[in-house]
Amino acid sequence: MVFVYVVRAPGRHLTPGEVPAFLRSRLAGYKIPAYVDVVDDLPRTGSNKVRKGDLRALPLPKRN
Repeated sequence: MVFVYVVRAPGRHLTPGEVPAFLRSRLAGYKIPAYVDVVDDLPRTGSNKVRKGDLRALPLPKRN
């Protein structure tokens, strides 16, 4: 299973259903993520690395 967390740009509106629709015209079907979650920001460490453990602790995004 592939999980994708998409960070929306400030002032933009994006829904989880728009991401696979956008990717379908650009990627093979097996590469389309099954789960998409749109977030405002990713959890980061003091050295600005993404805290992957914190992402795994988030509730499961809705399946597309």
